[in-house]
Amino acid sequence: MLAYSAAAERRYFLDEFESVDVVSEYENSVDEWCDQLRQTLDDVPAGCELSIVRNRDIKRYWKEQHNESTTCLVIIYLGKKGLTQYYRSIIRATSTPILVVSERSWRWPVNIVAAVDPFHQGDQASHRDVRIINESNRLARTLSASVTIFHSCYVPAYLLSYKKNITEIQQQNVRDFMDETGSSSCSLAMLTGEPSKRLREYVSENKTDILCIGSTARGLFDMKHLGSTVEDILANPPCDLLLIGS
Repeated sequence: MLAYSAAAERRYFLDEFESVDVVSEYENSVDEWCDQLRQTLDDVPAGCELSIVRNRDIKRYWKEQHNESTTCLVIIYLGKKGLTQYYRSIIRATSTPILVVSERSWRWPVNIVAAVDPFHQGDQASHRDVRIINESNRLARTLSASVTIFHSCYVPAYLLSYKKNITEIQQQNVRDFMDETGSSSCSLAMLTGEPSKRLREYVSENKTDILCIGSTARGLFDMKHLGSTVEDILANPPCDLLLIGS
């Protein structure tokens, strides 16, 4: 994306020729960076398409061009400032899988964790968890990676006396879900506790390279009472992310 701001030029540059030079220098630096990226993409076996948007309104461009595409993979580079609110709003609005990468180096073999919670009713059905599994496995095949399925069983305080029963039921449900999605050969990490906290702990302790997670909160109860795991993860990613929309 190359952003142009005529207002900024008028405010900071009284000399028209100086303004032209500044814009030209910036455009040239962007073109050089894109040329390097093209050369790298040419070495990738799978076909890649590079689009350069010379406009600030990348959000509208993305909505018009790619919003409904679930067959491609968008890659967002996570700079030093983190994942800005602007890009987070784009992520929430698209169903296209998005890989958020940073300067961290992946280990070999790559370690992918797929966080699922396929027990919601009436808000976001388990079809998104099926997509999380499918996209994790697809990326794993490309990278010769391993996939671990993660689920944290949260038990509210007023149900603590039923914690054992609730945990056993969810464990069985997760295993049934793995069988149904053909992912029974994947490793399973079943924990108990607040999902966002336990997920961060697990990712850190197990040196996860890529965390695959839904890109939006599940339902009203999650948002108002428990907080949103995905919002917490997006605000401060513990590793590279593969984000799956609804």
